[in-house]
Amino acid sequence: MAKPDSELLAKDCVKLQLDALSSNNNPRVDHGLEVLYNFANAEGTLAGDSLPSYFGYAADLYHFGHFALKFKTRYQKILNLKGYEILSCEEFLDPNQNTLRARVFVKVFEHDNNSSLWEFMLSKKVRGLNDPCWLTDSLLRKN
Repeated sequence: MAKPDSELLAKDCVKLQLDALSSNNNPRVDHGLEVLYNFANAEGTLAGDSLPSYFGYAADLYHFGHFALKFKTRYQKILNLKGYEILSCEEFLDPNQNTLRARVFVKVFEHDNNSSLWEFMLSKKVRGLNDPCWLTDSLLRKN
């Protein structure tokens, strides 16, 4: 299963997530969502004073079931997407958080022959004892 790794570029992390979503139920049900959850910065702050805003608003994502339900009810059209195109990837230092961040815009081709624009926001974070790796702070539809 694809997972965060310090050797991956931000753009590569997004590609791995979208590739997994393109066949969400292969090799098992919701495998694609599991990959997205593994890349999600779903922890909030260590002080517990904020919740992650993966879907554009503060929400409890500490359990995969919460994440999967929110994703399926809000982003159904990109489950099992037909294809995608990375439009841009910009890395920058966020001076407020003193964190390296990345904004990746993606055009997603859906199975109903429509397309949509999505923005992945990522941060380079330390998770456990591992070296810093790119985690997805939010995934938002832009059109």
